[in-house]
Amino acid sequence: MIRSLRTAAALTALAAVLSGCGAAGPAATIGMVNATTIPVAVHVNGAWVGTFPAWSERREIVVTGHGGPPWRVEFFGPDGERMGDLDASLDESGGNGTGWSSTCGQFVAWFRTVPNDLPPLDAAVMHPASPPCT
Repeated sequence: MIRSLRTAAALTALAAVLSGCGAAGPAATIGMVNATTIPVAVHVNGAWVGTFPAWSERREIVVTGHGGPPWRVEFFGPDGERMGDLDASLDESGGNGTGWSSTCGQFVAWFRTVPNDLPPLDAAVMHPASPPCT
């Protein structure tokens, strides 16, 4: 009887911890601005999460559900070239980011801390070239 009470207490405590992790919401997402003429594929821990079109912005791309934490997030162009990568971990006190720039425009991604200098999503301002990018 005491053993089953201890087991029940341990399971209740574990459930509380796990629900607290789920409540972290924003800590388990990354953001990106794709101010380029090419789509960007996002992979988390080697698993494809989605491909985001040119001239798009996403503030909450979920990284959970792909192993981790920590999460290794990689960004690829249509030809498989790596445009950047970042590590996301719930125990990091700050954030981190990555960027890529070419004649096709600029790409910026971040975990936790949104950069102050995001590229504009306006092709008229950016004057990007059409692919292939250099």
